[in-house]
Amino acid sequence: MVELARRMSLSELKGLRKQFGPGQAGKSAFRLIAKGAACEGNKIAGNECNSLAMVTVDFDVPRVNALEQIPSCIPCQGIIMTRIARDFARENSSPSFGVNGLGRT
Repeated sequence: MVELARRMSLSELKGLRKQFGPGQAGKSAFRLIAKGAACEGNKIAGNECNSLAMVTVDFDVPRVNALEQIPSCIPCQGIIMTRIARDFARENSSPSFGVNGLGRT
């Protein structure tokens, strides 16, 4: 069961779930968004964003072998990815990004 912070009908909730991956990463991304997570563009990229997140920016953290999922609004998504890629480049690495539990390789 998913705890909701947003007001949604069951059909809206089912439609939202289809935008996320089928595996564990998709399940955890869906839960973040359905619970009403705030965009973290202000924390990651220094933006003044107070929006609700609509997607997650997903990437693996190699040293700890963990998946990181950052809640984001659509306008902040690219900015967050750029900032994370810049941080990885400092360590001579590059992330493989996914969105909503989809696309990481």
